Amino acid sequence: MRQSPHCSRATLLRGFTLVELLVVIAIIGVLMALLLPAVQAARDAARMAQSKNNLKQICLATLNFEDSHGHLPPGFVWSNRQYNTPGYTDGSLFLQILPYLEEKNRQDVATSAATAFYAITYEKTPPKVMMNPCDSTLPSNGSKYHPGTSTNYAVGCYAANFQTFGCITKNSSVATAAATVNTRTAAKITDGLSNTIGFTEKQSILRINGSYSEVTYFAYSNTSYFGHIPVFAVDQSTIVTPIQYAGSGTLAVPAAATGPASKFQVMPKTTGSTNLADWYRAHAPRPSGILVALMDGSVRHVSSSIAADTWWSAVTPDGGEVLTGDW
Repeated sequence: MRQSPHCSRATLLRGFTLVELLVVIAIIGVLMALLLPAVQAARDAARMAQSKNNLKQICLATLNFEDSHGHLPPGFVWSNRQYNTPGYTDGSLFLQILPYLEEKNRQDVATSAATAFYAITYEKTPPKVMMNPCDSTLPSNGSKYHPGTSTNYAVGCYAANFQTFGCITKNSSVATAAATVNTRTAAKITDGLSNTIGFTEKQSILRINGSYSEVTYFAYSNTSYFGHIPVFAVDQSTIVTPIQYAGSGTLAVPAAATGPASKFQVMPKTTGSTNLADWYRAHAPRPSGILVALMDGSVRHVSSSIAADTWWSAVTPDGGEVLTGDW
């Protein structure tokens, strides 16, 4: 029998039932639930790859500095506000290696300014290589507002190993007075370049409160506000300038700044009363562990479960330790 045009049209115009629509929505929901973790994992992997690349660039720039100067760059240079340490500009290690990161113009600004590193810190943003996309505390443009001074500062997300690089400090206003120099050459890293940490990740924002922000600044070196200097594993005995933490009162660097107790923190908090970020440690921005650049230019992931003794063995450049299996 021939089907009427009316019946055929009705059949063609038939839509989804409510049950069918709900099934389709449920399937889409399941697919999204399966895909979102994969997307997030891909994003995390991309961020980690960028941080690895940053650390590698920093370490290679450091080795190029040594080729040119005959020694490794100091962990920081500070002349106690006199800005007259011959041959150097007051600032962190990262300021010293800027020309080897294609940032010579930025270093020239600091070198020619009476305020040294402050000239590239106040109301400025840091070089991209100093910004770690894995750091959840990192401000979007790399500049953090300081409520106490009403000023924005260029932050940093990496730290130099003080045990490896030492420092240059000068506590005299006399231009001809000698600075106290504690620097190293790669040849003096007797534990081996591939067994010694040069750089680590470090949280940019350490503490947040109403009047004072504890922040890591990429170019900073003023020992009167030591917590801002991008270093870890600090040995106070080699520093001749006055040390304070936050500009008030004197400070003895905590005993936990060196030795096994100085092992990195894992995702420390910026507020509250527990697991707060310590200024003298390195910080892992992920639960699994921390990225480190070794002095041979390689970059590796160190597990959060690493023994504290093993960590310290990798921090010391000439301790004579043998790295154990958890390394």
